[in-house]
Amino acid sequence: MSERGVTRTTEGLNLKTAAEKCNGTRTKRSVLTVATHPYSGAHFATFPPDLIKPMVLAGTSERGCCPTCGTPWERMVETTRTKDPTRHTGRAAVGCDDRQDADTPRMITESRTTGWRPACTCGESLQPIPCIVLDPFAGSGTTAMVARNLGCKAVGAELNEQYINLASKRLEQGVLFT
Repeated sequence: MSERGVTRTTEGLNLKTAAEKCNGTRTKRSVLTVATHPYSGAHFATFPPDLIKPMVLAGTSERGCCPTCGTPWERMVETTRTKDPTRHTGRAAVGCDDRQDADTPRMITESRTTGWRPACTCGESLQPIPCIVLDPFAGSGTTAMVARNLGCKAVGAELNEQYINLASKRLEQGVLFT
């Protein structure tokens, strides 16, 4: 058990401090803790925008997509690796002769975006257009609002006419969440 009273297997899912969150660069886990967000409309199961945002970011390109085929543009990244002077690189204790990484220096990997390029073969001269997010169960329109807030377009499908009206009013208001 750790000092917070959780087992090692769940410790990574219960991050509490900024230091434990690795300054926001830590990989997403399979369990997300997202606060609810109030919505005054009559929809009974409105998703919080903070739950939708990572999904839209993961499924779209920040730069946009090809206007011909819709393929998202891909990020060009430059990666550098440097030795981490703060981490121990020697053997942990006497009798650890079988450790394979004992003499391997610990490395810090840093990445930076150098540009964008189309991931398709339609032509580099084409300017990207905003990505389109599809929500087949639009409900109150939360996904469409998050997509619009992130610079994307959205297409939603909904069978319930009341929910279509809710989403339309919500999108007309122009209320965007951060």
